[in-house]
Amino acid sequence: MTRPRSLSLRPFCMLLALAFTAGCGSSVVGTDLECGEGTPCDGVCRDTRFDPEHCGACGNSCDADHYCTNGTCQPTCGSFTACDGVCRDTDVDPKNCGACGHECGEGEVCLLGSCELTCGSLTACDGVCRDT
Repeated sequence: MTRPRSLSLRPFCMLLALAFTAGCGSSVVGTDLECGEGTPCDGVCRDTRFDPEHCGACGNSCDADHYCTNGTCQPTCGSFTACDGVCRDTDVDPKNCGACGHECGEGEVCLLGSCELTCGSLTACDGVCRDT
């Protein structure tokens, strides 16, 4: 007696179904964004300490007449400097060292608003001198 054809295909169908579901998971491509000290917001690294569109958290926008300073919307930059609508600490920011737009060269750090080759007694961390 021959087995019905549907029974002989059962193992093949089970393997095929297993192959399709094995690759399924709950993770979404592109969500494991490496941002270092930044925060991933909508697939883009943001500095929520100073980003007026993502101030303190993703999607938290400051009013038009406010700046984002250390993750809080403020009416002024306080001791920081407003560079293109973003508060920057020009004493240590290697992209705005001493003044907006003054970028330190390769291998230099921003120390007290001046581009230097070393941090002296401090430690260089990603172009910023830190007291570690």
